[in-house]
Amino acid sequence: MNPGDNSPIADPSARAVVNANYNANNIFSTEEGVRQLVTTLDKCIRILKDHCGPKSGYAMLVNNLSTGAEFEPNVFTRDGIRIMSAVEFMSPLERYIKDILTYVGTRVDSNAKDGTTTSMLVSASFLKRVLSKSEVLRSLGLTFFQMNLTMDTLCKKILEYLKNYTFDLKRISGLKADEELSEDAACIAGGKVAFIQALSSSGGNVELAYAMKAIFERSPQVTWDTVSYIGSKKENGRSFQLDIADYDARIPCTIETEGVMNRALGSEYYAENVTCLVTVEPINDLSFQTEAIRDFIEKFDPNQPLLVVSPFVGGSFTSFIFELNKRRAAPVVVALFASRYKINNQSFNWDLISLLAVSGASPYDMSKQVNIDERNVFVAKSVHWHGALLDFDGIVELESGSCLHPFYAHPERATPYYTAVLEEVKAQLQMYKEGHKPDEVMEGVFTEVLNSLTAIRRPKLRLGGTAHEQIANKDVAQDVEGAILSSLKHGFLINGPISLSFALYQAKEYFSDKLKTDDDTVTRNMDRFAVEIAESLWNAITEDVIATIYNLDPDTDQSNWRILLSQLKSDPNDYINSLTCDPQKTTEPYRLYDFISLISTIADDVKNTDVDSLNIGSTYPVFQPIMITIELLKRMQELLIKFVNTNKFIVYGGVVVSDDKKE
Repeated sequence: MNPGDNSPIADPSARAVVNANYNANNIFSTEEGVRQLVTTLDKCIRILKDHCGPKSGYAMLVNNLSTGAEFEPNVFTRDGIRIMSAVEFMSPLERYIKDILTYVGTRVDSNAKDGTTTSMLVSASFLKRVLSKSEVLRSLGLTFFQMNLTMDTLCKKILEYLKNYTFDLKRISGLKADEELSEDAACIAGGKVAFIQALSSSGGNVELAYAMKAIFERSPQVTWDTVSYIGSKKENGRSFQLDIADYDARIPCTIETEGVMNRALGSEYYAENVTCLVTVEPINDLSFQTEAIRDFIEKFDPNQPLLVVSPFVGGSFTSFIFELNKRRAAPVVVALFASRYKINNQSFNWDLISLLAVSGASPYDMSKQVNIDERNVFVAKSVHWHGALLDFDGIVELESGSCLHPFYAHPERATPYYTAVLEEVKAQLQMYKEGHKPDEVMEGVFTEVLNSLTAIRRPKLRLGGTAHEQIANKDVAQDVEGAILSSLKHGFLINGPISLSFALYQAKEYFSDKLKTDDDTVTRNMDRFAVEIAESLWNAITEDVIATIYNLDPDTDQSNWRILLSQLKSDPNDYINSLTCDPQKTTEPYRLYDFISLISTIADDVKNTDVDSLNIGSTYPVFQPIMITIELLKRMQELLIKFVNTNKFIVYGGVVVSDDKKE
C-alpha cells in the first residue's frame, strides 16, 4: 500500500498471471473437440491397419526396464489390444479415444475370443465418419429414444441379413435347422470347423490346425470348452503336436503290497487281464464292508491277478493280504489311492467314482447287497504302476476312430451308476454356470471329472519349441481355441468382412426403399438416420478393412477397387475367393456352397493339405465367429448416440485457453 493511501497496489507478477488466464477454462469448442477426435481416430486407424489382415506385421514392444530385468518373451505381437494399449498419447482427448477403442476390443474378445484388431479398426473408422456428419444427424431432430429405437431396428435388420451367410455345425453337415445332429456327426463337423478356423486365426499354421482338428473331432461337445495344454520339458522342433494317452484311466496311488514289483529293477508293477475291485469308502478293520471284501478275495481264483484300490486300508487287512499271497500263484495287489482333489485339507474321491463309472462297475452297497459280485468289479487288459501313478488300459471298448465313451455316445447302454454320476456332475456345473456357486476351483474340478466320464484318451495339445516359444505358442493356441469355440457355439461367417458388407448394403437398401414410401415425417427422419448409419458402417468396412486386407487404396482411381466395390454389391453367393481383384483371372470363383465342399475335402485329407488351395489372403479370414459382428454392433450402438449428441468437451485437470488468448 502507498503511505497514507488505503488503495491496494497490484503485484506485477500476480497481474501477469491474471491477464494470461483471464477468460480461460477447461472447455473445448465443439469444432476444436471434433477436429482433435477425428485427428486421433486417423492416427489409430493408421496404427491398426498395419496389423489387420493376412499380411499384417508385428509390433515390437520394447520393455523399458533396466539392464538385467526379466526378459519378456512376447515383445513381438500382432494383437491389436496389446498394441493400442502400449501406444502413449499426450492429449487427454487422445487418451480417451484410445481407451474407447481398447474397451471395444476387450468386449469383443471376451465374447467372441477373436477379431479384436478388426473390431477396433471398424470402430475407429465408423466413429470418424459419424463425427463428420454429426451435424446432419442432429438436424433430423430425433430424440434419444427415437435414435436408440432406429439403431435397434437397424442392428436387427443387419443380423437378419447375416443369417444368409452364417454357418453352424448343422449347416455344414447338410442338415436343416429342425433336424437332429448326432454326437458323432457333431464331432466330425466340429473337427472340420476347428481345422479351418485354426488355419484362419493362426495365419496358416497347418501343424496347429491338424492338432486342433484331432482334438475337437475326437471329443464330445460337452468337453469342447476345455483343451488341455502340455509344455515340453525339452526343446524340440515342433511347435504344436498331439499328446494322446496310452491308457484309459490314471489315478495317483501307492502300492501297499510287498513283493509284487516286477519291472524296472523292482520299481514298477505290471500285469495283464487284471480283475479290479475299487472301493470308494475306506477298508477299515472290523467293518461289514471289509468282511465282504475279505470273503470275495478268499474265494477269488488264485491263478488270476486281483487289484484292490481304496482310499484307506486297515492294518489287519494288509496282514490278511500278506498271508493270503503266500498261498496264491497270482498275488492280490493293494493300492492306496492318493486324492488329487483337496479343498480346505479335505480329500475327495472323485477319481475313484469316475473310474468305477467309466468301467461299468458300481460301488458295493451293503444296504442292497449281501456279497460283492460281478457288478462291483471290472477287468482291465493291463494295469501298470509307475512313478506313483496307476494306469488302466482296456477297461472301455471304444468305437473305431472315436474317443467318446460308449455310455455317453449311446445312453441306452449306460449303467445306472454311470448315468447317476454323469447327471450329478452336469447338475453341479449348471449351478456354477448360473452363478449359484462362486467357487471357480470346484468348477474346474467338476469339469475335469466330466471330461473323464465322456471322453477316453482325448488328445491334448503339446507345446514345443524353446522355453520362450512355448509361452508364445500357448498364447497363440488359446486365441485359436477361443475362436474355434466361439464359431462352434454361435456360428461363423465365411470371409467375415465381406459377409458383413453384404448385410450392411442390403440393410441400407431396405431403409432407402422404406424412406420412399413412408408418409410420416418422424418415420422418414428415422429411416434417413438408419441409412446414414448403415452407409457410414459400410464405408468403414469396405474402405478401411476390406481395402486393407486386399492391399488396395480407395483414394486412388484403381480399376481393381472399382471391381471390388461392384462385387460387394453383387450376388453374395459368388463372393468366395473372387476378390483377388485380378481383371485377367482365368478361373471361376468358388460359389459359397462349393467352398464349403472344398473345406470338407481338405479337412478330411489333412496330411495332404495344400494351404494355398484355400487361397488364404484372398479369402480372409476364412472363418470368422458371428459373435464378433454381434458384439461389434452392440458397442457401436452404445457409443453412437453419445458421439452424435456431444456438444461440449470438458477436460478434467487441465485448462484450455480460448481462441483470443492463444497468442
